Parts: sequence; C-alpha cells; structure tokens
Amino acid sequence: MQKKKPPETLLAEYRFIIQTRFDENSQKEFSVFILETTRIFRSFRYHLLVKERHEKKSFSFAIEGLSMSRLSIPETGPAQFVLELPLLKGEYNFSVFDLNKVESSFTIKFAKGIGKIVKMPSLEFLELSVNEE
Repeated sequence: MQKKKPPETLLAEYRFIIQTRFDENSQKEFSVFILETTRIFRSFRYHLLVKERHEKKSFSFAIEGLSMSRLSIPETGPAQFVLELPLLKGEYNFSVFDLNKVESSFTIKFAKGIGKIVKMPSLEFLELSVNEE
C-alpha cells in the first residue's frame, strides 16, 4: 500500500500587518498598514513599491516591485511599504495583489482601535497579523 504524500505547503512571500499607533503630538490614534516581504535582505534595505487605492469600505494594494533605499548605508530587514491613516472604524475589505497580479482578499472589522479578522486571506502567499486584543 502506497503512502499518501502530505499536501505541499507554500511559504508566504508577504506579510500584511495592521497596527494602531498613538501620536503624542496630535493626541490621536492612527491605523497603520505595513506590507512587507517575508524575505530578509542582508546587504541593503529595500522599499516595497505598492500601488494603493481605497474607497469607502475597501482597500487595494498592488505590489509592483522593489526599490533601493536612498541611503547607501548597509542595512538588513524586509522590504516594506507603510500606510498610516486616521483610526478606522467598521468593517473593511482588503485585497492584496502579488507581482503576478494574483489576488488575496480578507476582511477586518475595526472597533476602538482593535482589528478583528472576519475573513482570513484567500491565498497562502500572504500572512496576516492584526493587533487583536
């Protein structure tokens, strides 16, 4: 009898992080979206080039490539894109498109600065991290 092979698990290429940040100067809270590579670059720091669009209750992030940091100082870390907006409230749909224009979608509900995952990402190329408490 032949053993079945376990399904091949794909490693995520990108990480989508949702956090809340309090600004001391303005005394306001902000929703922070960080889209980054799971790969750590060892010689230089890269920026993730992302085309971002948002409408009333939806956000779209299309990854377009990488660009080098303007600093020539060697740094290590993932390539990142960061978007900061006034604190979100309510339910939002998110779509992230990889370089091949493959879409991963998910839904987050925000209340009092805390995000709760309503629908998990539809594809494995994306890890999702939300500041759930």
